Amino acid sequence: DLTVEELSWAGGTMSGVGETRVERLLTRYGGSGTLDARSLTIGENASGTWTSGNMVLANGASLNNLGTFELGWEGTEYLNLQSGSGARGKFSNSGYFGKSGAGSAVFTVNYDNSGAIDIQSGGISFSGSGGGSGPFNVAAGAGVEFGFGPHTLNGSIGGEGHVLFAGQVTLAGDYAIGGFTRIYAGGHVDFQGVVSSVGTHLSVSGVANFHDTAVSTATVTFLGGELITGDLTVEELSWAGGTMSGVG
Repeated sequence: DLTVEELSWAGGTMSGVGETRVERLLTRYGGSGTLDARSLTIGENASGTWTSGNMVLANGASLNNLGTFELGWEGTEYLNLQSGSGARGKFSNSGYFGKSGAGSAVFTVNYDNSGAIDIQSGGISFSGSGGGSGPFNVAAGAGVEFGFGPHTLNGSIGGEGHVLFAGQVTLAGDYAIGGFTRIYAGGHVDFQGVVSSVGTHLSVSGVANFHDTAVSTATVTFLGGELITGDLTVEELSWAGGTMSGVG
């Protein structure tokens, strides 16, 4: 194990079975960095920033945030947290994880969120399997995507941004989005919690199961798949195919 007060990581590979633990400040920047069969932990009283450079989690490596971790990416290309060879890597957040900057990030590793994830600007996509009890907040103009999965989300999703579903998602927490909601073909979303708002636009190409919940929005674009709701109240409906069902 390696325990440090401050770690400035510009690139290269950390390997060896054990933990690198940062107690005060992590700065991640520069080129690609790899964790090989190792964990990197931001401690409870520590803070971290990640401004550039993809990260690879190989052979079951993990990135763990117990404190405050800010991903500030301004680039036009995707910034990746991805699995390498061997067992899939994992990102665990039990603290505060924020996404700032206009750029977009893609996490293909598995994940667990028992803390808070705050997407302030830009976008972030979670395409590995995971979930957890922690909430997601999506600010106006920002977005979050849940791809592939499966995802089991017991925390709430809220804010004035938008949410994209492209995988298998069970949402047990409350859902209140002010921007828009889109379910792609191949997406299957089971809304089990309280749904108070899907935003001003709902687009469905996959399966959206709201059970007997009443849904009200300005526009619905139904391109195919299945839309299951209670009462559905819209100002405009564009229906190209698919099945509407549910008592309502």
